[in-house]
Amino acid sequence: KSTCGMWKLMDDSQKVVRLYSVAEDYLKDRMKKIYLQCQVGGSDVKLPKDDLSLLELYQSYMDTWQQVVFLTRYDKHRRTPTKGIVINRPTSTTCATLYDNPEGVPLTRKLEKFTDLLENQVVYAGSGLVESKGEGGGSAPAMPKEDNKKKKRRYQIDPKLIPKTPKHRLKEHKRRMRERQMRSKHGGLDLTMIHPYRLGVRFQAEILPCNVYEGDMDSICDTVHYGDVSPSHIRIFQGSKTWAPGELEREIRQGVWYSVAASRNMILKHCIGLPKPLWHEIMELAGGGLLETSELEIRKKKEASGSGGGY
Repeated sequence: KSTCGMWKLMDDSQKVVRLYSVAEDYLKDRMKKIYLQCQVGGSDVKLPKDDLSLLELYQSYMDTWQQVVFLTRYDKHRRTPTKGIVINRPTSTTCATLYDNPEGVPLTRKLEKFTDLLENQVVYAGSGLVESKGEGGGSAPAMPKEDNKKKKRRYQIDPKLIPKTPKHRLKEHKRRMRERQMRSKHGGLDLTMIHPYRLGVRFQAEILPCNVYEGDMDSICDTVHYGDVSPSHIRIFQGSKTWAPGELEREIRQGVWYSVAASRNMILKHCIGLPKPLWHEIMELAGGGLLETSELEIRKKKEASGSGGGY
C-alpha cells in the first residue's frame, strides 16, 4: 500500500526514472541467469520459452537502439508498406569508395561523374544494419556483382518445358524493367539521396514529408555540376527500413519506437562531429519521459567511462 501511494505521488519524470532502474536491474538479473544456464548446459541447453522470448526481444531492441528513422512513405490507412531511412548511422564509406571495385572493372560514365562530384560525401547506413560504431565509422559496401549461376533446387524443372503464355511474358518483362530502372537510377545500389532544394523543371525531384526532396543520380549530378546545389547539403543513404502494413504500429505499442514530429533541420543535419548525438538532441526536444531517458543514458555512459564529460 505504501509503494502504491508513493507511485501516485510521483510525477511523470520520477516514474520514468523509477521504471528505468527497475527494468535495468530485472534485465541484468535475468540475463545473468540465462548466461549461467548456457555455461552449465553448453550447446545442448534447452531454455524455457520465456527466456527465449526475452532474448529475442532484447536482440530486437539492441538492433534498433538509439536509431533515428525518418519515414519517407507512410500510409495511415495501412494498405501499403511503410518505408523509412535511419539518419544517424554514418559509415566510413564515401561516394569515392561507394562503388568499391577490387577487380578494376571500369565504371560507367554516370557512376564516374557521380563519384567525382560527390567524392567526399559520407554515405549513411539507411537500413541501420551496416556495421557502424554508434554515430561514427563503419564498413564500406562492396561493388554489387551479378551472379549468373542458377541456384540448384531439389526439384528443378527445365524452363524450356514451361510454355510461355502472354501473362508469363508480361510478368518477365516487368521484372526486367524494374531491374533495369534500379541499375539506371543508382548504379544498382539501394540509395536514397535527399536535399533541401526544390529544383527547376529540367531536374527531377520527389517531395518527401517536411519539404525534403529526393533526387536520382542523374538529377543530383546535374544540379551539383551546374552549381544549383551544394554537395555539402546532400545526404546519401544506402539501404532502408521497411515495415509491412500495421507492423510499425505494433512495434510502437511494444515500446520499440517512439513517435515524434519530424523537423526539416534535423533530417538534413549531418551526424558527424556533433557536440551532442542526434538521438539525445531529439529526445531532449521531445521533453517529458523521453528527456529523462536521454539524461539517464548520458549519466550511465559517464559512469561507465569513469569521466565527467563527453557523450
